[in-house]
Amino acid sequence: MVSVYDPDKEKAMAFCQKFQEANMVGSENEILEDDSINLVASACIPSERCALGLRVMDQHKHFFSDKPAFTTKEQIEKAEQKQSKLD
Repeated sequence: MVSVYDPDKEKAMAFCQKFQEANMVGSENEILEDDSINLVASACIPSERCALGLRVMDQHKHFFSDKPAFTTKEQIEKAEQKQSKLD
């Protein structure tokens, strides 16, 4: 584990206390723009997972979600389109 970001700083600090190897960063972009990070994991709000996954894919990184990454058929189609461009 390298970095953690949450818009709620208290949640991020609590996470870092539990997982001390994680470095709290101030923005999502710090993680997305870090070339040493290849996998981004998220437990964000379900309706926001697809958009985050697409931003992660834009940076040529892998995305992992704790639960389904999509809540609509449209999100699945967007992810499939993004993947086909990367293949």
